[in-house]
Amino acid sequence: MELPSHTKEIFERLSRGNFISQNSPVPFEKRLFEICEENSDVLEAYFRPIGFEFDYGPGYFYFSKELQENQIETKLENILHLLDYIEMFLQHDEYFAVGWRGSPIALAEAATDNIVIKERIEKIRGLSGSNLFKKCEDIFKKMEKDGFMALEDEYEKRYVVLTSYAYLVDFFKGVEEVGRNEPA
Repeated sequence: MELPSHTKEIFERLSRGNFISQNSPVPFEKRLFEICEENSDVLEAYFRPIGFEFDYGPGYFYFSKELQENQIETKLENILHLLDYIEMFLQHDEYFAVGWRGSPIALAEAATDNIVIKERIEKIRGLSGSNLFKKCEDIFKKMEKDGFMALEDEYEKRYVVLTSYAYLVDFFKGVEEVGRNEPA
């Protein structure tokens, strides 16, 4: 089996829990996506024996693996924080989705004008910012760290929502579906 170029970089990125997204503003990451797309069968066969499931969704690739008991709680806690962020972003802009663009400054300005957004931001635990703008900046950086946003324009501090965001949407739809199917 001949491995594609940049297999090492693909593994390093995905094994840290990151996504490879089709709409990344970083050219090298776009190239990694193309390599994954063109070689998905080879990569899947290569990574499986070492304990990594090479998975994909619409416009993104990621690794999944079985979690240990102690990892599940941490993962769920992180998902709940992301849910808080998403609810806040949707309050800010009902069209928040893959491809959406925004900045911490614009969010802070919206929160200044909209008490509901401001209260949602204030209720989010774990933000280290001491003022509204810093808290908004923390939210964008967390979304970037988790692989659902990328800094598109450093000068304007504008971020773009990556195709990996569809993973969260699918996850929450799955949870909602399970909830509907549970007996009352």
